[in-house]
Amino acid sequence: MKSGLLFSLLLLLLGCSSSKIDTNSPAERLYLEGEEAIKDERFLIAEEKLEAITKKYPYSEYAVRAQLRLADVYFQEERLPEASAQYTVFRDLHPNHEKIDYVYFRIGECAFFQIPDKIGRDTNIAHEALAAYKRLLRDFPNTSYRNQSESRILETRKKLAQKEIYIANWYLGQDRYPSAIKRYLYLLKTYTNIGYDEEAYKGLIKSYYELKEASPDSKRYARDFIKRYPNNEEVALARTIIGGNFN
Repeated sequence: MKSGLLFSLLLLLLGCSSSKIDTNSPAERLYLEGEEAIKDERFLIAEEKLEAITKKYPYSEYAVRAQLRLADVYFQEERLPEASAQYTVFRDLHPNHEKIDYVYFRIGECAFFQIPDKIGRDTNIAHEALAAYKRLLRDFPNTSYRNQSESRILETRKKLAQKEIYIANWYLGQDRYPSAIKRYLYLLKTYTNIGYDEEAYKGLIKSYYELKEASPDSKRYARDFIKRYPNNEEVALARTIIGGNFN
């Protein structure tokens, strides 16, 4: 993830403040200097200015602004765990802030950008991202970040589905058919209609066939498989499961 991309996203999402800034007070001057430093990507200086506001002028209206902008600086620097923590503190301290939906979205973004590229790795952070986006949409149904959140949810679900299919296929390759069946069924239940159904059905049918299982469940899935994917190369296995004629 490039810092330039984060900076562009930040400008697009946060926008300019609509409140008038009076440059006559030290807190406000520090805030202006911090904003200028952010604009120039001098993030260390920006941090110093913003932190000075929160420490020296904690009751100033600019202390609240500085808290949020400090989280933004961490995000732009790709210090995502720190950014997430800062946004979370801001959310808890200022639940009625005018930009609170932005804060919720940013918490999701911090998790999203930490999802590992390799599907075999731990994906707990992906579940955190999903929870954050879903909470945003639940608590703020009219948020301007709806489309972006829905897109992130779909992308995150695909990443999680990739891991499930990876594990299920591994079990299948190891002849651990009951474990493979469990994973394929979980995928079809949890991550259906996002591009992995046919592969999951195919693995499921192979597993049932290898176990010579002609149970009501296996036959039902075999019929569904034939109906949905009549041209798949494993249709013959599905017909064998339905007929129960294993050789």
